[in-house]
Amino acid sequence: MKLNAQAIIEAEANYVLQTYVRPEVVFTHGNGAYLFDTDGNEYLDFTSGIAVTSLGHGNESWVTAVSHQATQLTHVSNLYHTAPHAMLAKRLVENSFADKVYFCNSGAEANEAAIKFARKVGKTRNKKQKTENGKPKPSGKTKVVAFTGSFHGRTMGALAATYKDKYREPFLPVMPGAVFAIFN
Repeated sequence: MKLNAQAIIEAEANYVLQTYVRPEVVFTHGNGAYLFDTDGNEYLDFTSGIAVTSLGHGNESWVTAVSHQATQLTHVSNLYHTAPHAMLAKRLVENSFADKVYFCNSGAEANEAAIKFARKVGKTRNKKQKTENGKPKPSGKTKVVAFTGSFHGRTMGALAATYKDKYREPFLPVMPGAVFAIFN
């Protein structure tokens, strides 16, 4: 059954929680940096799927790799070891500044993890002062610095580090300890 744009928009209005206003366009497919709507109109995708489709739409190498992996394993959780997980981590470490990687499902989740990591390290490490057994004395530092104009996601920790009030206010109080600096 093929639905027209209006029927799709109405179905979403009836069955999907509406959290913001969207333009009345329904995309059916993409090719490279372009999206196509139900009427065949072509749009240049300046959002890249909110930054998650940096390879473009329908990238043949990506489609081949994903299709192959789907015939092997789709998801077994990070509770278990898999070769693709290990080999991707190795490749990322060898081609970046990092010694380790942490995989997440979304940008908001990555920001949540970064906030948690920064707060844990800040709270528990104090290189200048040591306890009697020589371990770093807890510093209690838990503030997170973000920049004005920033958007880090819609989860509670990420919202705390998101600058615009229109995103934060409906969910106050957010996690305490985020401060904003001017990005120069």
